[in-house]
Amino acid sequence: MLIISCPGCGAENRAIGNTPAAPPAANVTPLRPPAPPVAPVLVAPPDGDRAFDVPPGHCPKCISRRSAQALACPNCGLVFEQADGDAFAPSEWLKNEWLLLLQTWGDEARHEQLRSEAMSRNELAEAGRLYRLRLALQPQDPIAARGRDEVLRLAVLPSLNLQRTKPGDGETPRWKYVALSVVIVACLIAIYVVVGQMLQS
Repeated sequence: MLIISCPGCGAENRAIGNTPAAPPAANVTPLRPPAPPVAPVLVAPPDGDRAFDVPPGHCPKCISRRSAQALACPNCGLVFEQADGDAFAPSEWLKNEWLLLLQTWGDEARHEQLRSEAMSRNELAEAGRLYRLRLALQPQDPIAARGRDEVLRLAVLPSLNLQRTKPGDGETPRWKYVALSVVIVACLIAIYVVVGQMLQS
């Protein structure tokens, strides 16, 4: 009920009004929990010698992507017409070790052992090529990506050590040669003076 008083006569007017209806509730969509990340589906590596086959559309040397019209690889400069696929085949030792590694691909200790042995045998570049070959077949393989990066780190490490070595380490300082020359000249002068005095006497 609404009561209104007139300011002139003081009469009161009463009115019955309708209670305003509550606004309709807004349509609220319940929040959905975020979907869990989808794990990458890893492709099983080929068996036997097929594990070393270069997939189509890749350079046989550096395993980078190549176009069908390209005559040479833009990364390593290999001329495809002159390329011999067998020239990039791994050694028998690396081939056997890689096949064993594919059977226990998730064993990080075996990966480290293979990279260390490949470095001692000067076959680190060949091991890096095999990791890139695995990435060409399975680009989302985190183990292959980590192995490729570790091979690159091991390859760069010796050059960094050489740069940190100061030039002339292990060599005789130049001032020692100068001091020795001065001593020799002084001895020669002393001998000349003594001999001259002996001849005059």
